[in-house]
Amino acid sequence: MRAITLKMCAFGPYKEAQIIDFSQLGEEKLFLITGPTGAGKTTVFDAMCFALYGRASGDDRDHDTLRSHFAGVEELTQVSFRFQLHQKEFEIVRSPKQMKPKARGEGYTEQPPQAEIYQIIDGEKHLLYAKVKEVNEAVEDMLQLDYEQFRKMVMIPQGEFRRLISENSKEREEILQKIFHTYFYEQMTKRLAEESKSIQQQLEQIENQEQQEISYINWPEEYRTKNAEPKQARKNLLSIIENVEKYIDEQNNLLQEKRSQQKKRQDEFYAAKEVQTLFEEYDQRKQELSELKGQQEEIDAQKQQLKQAKNAAGIKAYEQQVKVRRDEHKKLEETLGLKREKQQQMLESFNRIEQEYQKAKEAEQDREKLKDSIRFMKEQLEKVKQAADLEKQKKELASTYQEEKPKLDKVNQRIEKIENDIEKLDEETGQSQQVTEQFYEFNTKLKEFDQLLMKTDKLSTENQLLKNYRIQYRDILKKYENNDKYVEQLREELQQLEDAMRNEKAALLAADLAEGQACPVCGSTHHPQRAEFHNASITDEMIASKRNQLQQSEQKQKEVQNEYVNIKSKGTSQNQTVENLQQEIEDLSGVKVELDEIDQRIQEWQNERAGISAKRNELDKQLNELKQKQEKQRQLKEELSKSKKEQQEKHESLQSLKEQGVKIQSQLENVKASLENPDDHYATVKERLSKAETEYEQQINKWNQLQKDYEQIKEHKQTVDVEIESLQKQLQTAQITYQEVRQTFETELENKGFKTLQHYEQAKMAEAEIEKTEERISTFEEKISITKNRYNQLTIQLNEKKRPDLETLEQSLKQVNEEIDAKTRLIQEQQLQLDRYLSTSERLHQLAEEKQELEEYYFDIGELAKLSRGDNQLRLSFERYVLSSFLDEILFQANIRLDQMTDHRYQLRRSDQVAKRGAQSGLDIEVIDNYTGQNRSVKTLSGGEGFKAALSLALGMADVVQAHSGGVELDTLFIDEGFGTLDELSLEQALNCLSDLQKGNRMLGIISHVQKLKEEIRAKLHIEPSHSGSKVSLTVY
Repeated sequence: MRAITLKMCAFGPYKEAQIIDFSQLGEEKLFLITGPTGAGKTTVFDAMCFALYGRASGDDRDHDTLRSHFAGVEELTQVSFRFQLHQKEFEIVRSPKQMKPKARGEGYTEQPPQAEIYQIIDGEKHLLYAKVKEVNEAVEDMLQLDYEQFRKMVMIPQGEFRRLISENSKEREEILQKIFHTYFYEQMTKRLAEESKSIQQQLEQIENQEQQEISYINWPEEYRTKNAEPKQARKNLLSIIENVEKYIDEQNNLLQEKRSQQKKRQDEFYAAKEVQTLFEEYDQRKQELSELKGQQEEIDAQKQQLKQAKNAAGIKAYEQQVKVRRDEHKKLEETLGLKREKQQQMLESFNRIEQEYQKAKEAEQDREKLKDSIRFMKEQLEKVKQAADLEKQKKELASTYQEEKPKLDKVNQRIEKIENDIEKLDEETGQSQQVTEQFYEFNTKLKEFDQLLMKTDKLSTENQLLKNYRIQYRDILKKYENNDKYVEQLREELQQLEDAMRNEKAALLAADLAEGQACPVCGSTHHPQRAEFHNASITDEMIASKRNQLQQSEQKQKEVQNEYVNIKSKGTSQNQTVENLQQEIEDLSGVKVELDEIDQRIQEWQNERAGISAKRNELDKQLNELKQKQEKQRQLKEELSKSKKEQQEKHESLQSLKEQGVKIQSQLENVKASLENPDDHYATVKERLSKAETEYEQQINKWNQLQKDYEQIKEHKQTVDVEIESLQKQLQTAQITYQEVRQTFETELENKGFKTLQHYEQAKMAEAEIEKTEERISTFEEKISITKNRYNQLTIQLNEKKRPDLETLEQSLKQVNEEIDAKTRLIQEQQLQLDRYLSTSERLHQLAEEKQELEEYYFDIGELAKLSRGDNQLRLSFERYVLSSFLDEILFQANIRLDQMTDHRYQLRRSDQVAKRGAQSGLDIEVIDNYTGQNRSVKTLSGGEGFKAALSLALGMADVVQAHSGGVELDTLFIDEGFGTLDELSLEQALNCLSDLQKGNRMLGIISHVQKLKEEIRAKLHIEPSHSGSKVSLTVY
C-alpha cells in the first residue's frame, strides 16, 4: 500500500479541510512530520488508520472523540484517503458517529458512522461498497492485514515501540497469533485435548458399565466371590449359561410326560360335560313349553283385534279427503268476505285522490313562475355575498397593515442595537490571537517541564537502583574475596594432608628396608635418609573429606563469581541508563544534572512548573472568556442576518398589503353596480330565497306524490276486482268437491262392516302399533314351534342315559393342570434367567471389544495431546512451535538492521530456557551483548538501545509478513517518536538503516522533535497550530 492523498475535515485539531498530497514527495521516500507538541502530528496517522479501519492508531485514542472541537455544529467530521495497491488506485471516505443539525425544525440528530470505498479508473470514481461492515471487510481483504497487524507493522504509534520487545512470552504469543493467524494450531491442540479427554471419559464409562453389568447378574453362591475382574466374570458367566441350558432341557422332558396325561383326562371330562349339558337343556325346554301354552288364549284375542284395525286402516284415506275438502271450502268463504270489504274502502279512496290530482294538474303554470324567480334570487345572493367578502377583506387588510407597521419599527431598532453590540465585541476580542499564542507557548513549556520532571523522577529511581547495584557489587566482591581466600586455604590444607599421607606411606615402606636391599620405589640399595613416621592419624577418609570440602567451596565460589559478573553487567547497564537519562535531561533543559542534586533540581523545576501552570491557567481562563465572546459575536451576526432578512420581508409585506387594498376596492365597486338593490343585505336576500325554495319544493313534492298515489290506487282497484271474481268461482267448485268425497267415505264404512262412525273410531290403531302386534304374534308362534321340536329331540337323544359326576372328573384334571403350570413357570423362570445371562454376556463381550479399540486409539491421541499442549521437555506447545519458527525468521531479519545500528554489538535471539513453574516457553527474546559475550534480557536495554531493537524488530516483522503473504504489500511505514532516546552515533546509524529502506521503494514517515532529523531529512510535513485549528503544509528542499 502506498499513500497518495489524505484529506481531513473537522478531524482532531484540524477544523478546516486539510489535504496532504504525498505524490509531491517525488523521489523522496523519507519525510519528517514536525510541529509543536499537541499540534496534531500523530493525528495524521490517526486519520489514515481511521479511514482504513474506523479506529485510531493508538490504544489510548477513542475513535468517538476524533471530532474537532474547533468545528462548528454544521461542519461534519470526515476523512478521505486515496492509496495505491497492486497497481490499482482506491479511495476510502469515512465519517464517525456525530451529531448534526436537523434538516427540519430545531435541535440535533445523531448521524451514524458512514464509510464508502471507490476504485479510481481513468480518473473516475467507481463505488465498490457503501456500508461500514462491507468496507471494513473489503479493506482487510485488500490489505491482507487486520487492524492489530496494520498498527504493529505499518503504523507504530507513541509508546508502542518498547512493547514489541518488552512483552512477555504470553503477550508476544497473542501478537504473533493475530499477525500470522495461527489459531488453527491452537484449535487443533484444543481438539486433541478434547478428544483425549473424551476417550478417557469413554473408557471410564465402559469400565463403569462393565461393573454395572456384572453387579446386575444374579450369581450362584459358588461364583459370588470370583468376579473382581471383567475377564474372569465373562468366563464364569459362560460356565453358568452352560449349566442352565442343561437343566432347562431336563425339565422340558418331564413337562412333555405331564402334557400326555393332561390330554387323556381332558377328553374324559369334556365328554361327560357334553352329556350334562344335554340334561340341563332338556329341563329348560320342558319348563319353557309349559309357560308358552299358558299364553295361547291372550294371543288369540290379539289376532281378532289386529284384523279390525287393518280394516279401519283401509278407509283412513277417505276420511282424510273429507277433512281437507271441508277446510278448503271454509277458508275460501272467509277470504272472499275480506276482499269485498277491501274493495269498498279502495273505491272511496280512489274517488278522493282523483279529484285532488285534477286540481294540482291545473296549477303547473304557477310553479314555473316560482322557479324563474328562485333562479334570479340566487344570482343576486351570490353578488351580495361577493360584495360582503370584499368588504371583509378590505377591513382585514387595513387591520393587518396597522398591526405589521409597528413590528417593522421594532425590527429596525433591534438591528441598530445588534450592530452596536457587534462593534463593541470586535474591540474586546482583538487580543485573542496574542492570548492564544501565549497560551500555546506556556502549554508547550508545561509539557516540556512534565517530560523533564518525569525523566528526572525516572533518573532518581534509576540512580537509586544503580546505588543498590553498587552496594550489591561491593558485598558480592567482598564475599568473592573471602571465598577466594578460603578456597586457597583449603587447597593448602589438602596439599599438606596429601604430603603427610605420602610421607607416612614412604615411612611404612622404609620400615622394612635393610641396608644392601633394593628399594621398591627407587631401586637404591643404600638408604642414608629413611622416611620416618610423623602423624599416624591421617587417613584416606580425612583426605576425601577435605577434597569434598574443597570442591563444594570451589562450586560455591563459581556461583559467587557468576553473581559477581551478573551484578557487574547490571551495574554497567544501569550506569549507562542513568547516563542516558542525564543526557536526555540535559538535551531538554540545557542543564547537566549531577546525581547528588537531583532532588534540588526536581524542586526547582516543580516550582517553575507551578508558576508556568498558573500563568497557563490564567491564559486558559482568558481564552475561555474570549471564546465565549467570539461565540456571542457569531450568534449576534447570525441574529443580525436573520433580522435584516426579517426587515426586508416585513417591508415587502406592507407594500403588498397596500396593493391588495386598492385591488379589492375596485372589485367592490363593480359588484355593487350590478346589484338590483345595492342596500340589500346578504341575510335578507338569503331569507327571501329560502322561503321561495321551500314553497317550490313543497308544491313539487305534493304534485309528485299525487301522481304516484293516483296511479297506485288505480292499479290496486283493478287487481282487487279480478281477485273477487276468481274467489267466487273457486268457492263454487270447492262446495261440489266436498259433497262428493263425503258420500264416498260413508259408503266405505258400510262396506268394511262398521255400523257407526263411533265403532270405526274405536277400531283404529296406529301403524306402529299394528306392526308391533303382528311381530309379537309371529314371535310367539315361532318360539312355541322351536321349543316343541327341540324338546322331542332331547327326549329321544337322552333315552337310557344317566347324569355324569363332573366334580370328580374336574378335580382330577385340575390337579394335572397345576402340576403342568408349576413345571412351565419353573422352565420360564430358568429361560428368562438364561436370556439375561446371554444378554449380559453379549454386552460384556461388546464392551470388551469397544474398550480394546479405545485403548489402542488413546495410545496415539493421548500422546499427541500431551505433546501439542506443551507437556514435553521444552515446555513448547504445537502452536508455539510454529510461532517460534516465524519469530526466528523475524529475528533474523531484525538482526540485519540491529547489527548495523548498534555497530555489531547486539543481536536478538529466541531464548531456549525452559520456563519455571510449568509456564509455556519458546517465545521469550533475549539479547546477545557481543561486548561481554553474554546473553541478557531485552528489558535491560537502555531507552535508545530498546528503540533500535524495537525498530529492527518492527521492520523485520514487516519483511517476514510480506514474504509469507503474497497479497500483502508493505510499501509504507510510519513511526511516531522514539528517536529522542538516541545519541548522535546511534541516530546516524538509524538514519542510514532507514535510508536503505528507501532503496526498496518504501515510503517512511517519522514524527520527531530531534533537531538532527530536521536537518538531515529533506521532505517535511509542517503542522502549525492556531486558535482556529491546525494547518498542514508539505515542503521538499
